Amino acid sequence: MDNGLLDPLLAQGIARIKGIKRAGVRIGNWLTKAQAEQLLNAPDAATLKGNSDRALLAACVAPRFRR
Repeated sequence: MDNGLLDPLLAQGIARIKGIKRAGVRIGNWLTKAQAEQLLNAPDAATLKGNSDRALLAACVAPRFRR
């Protein structure tokens, strides 16, 4: 609607549609901040494989990549 590509009435109708309710309940075992830091520091940073492992672990620990 802001770009003028969509009719304002249609945009208002889309905005009124409700999505699936999410309760926000955490399921499973979650790492604490200290545990996540310990996990990320476990691989040897002096080796190429260690740096690769740290990058993969960082991607797994980051909240935006878990879903």
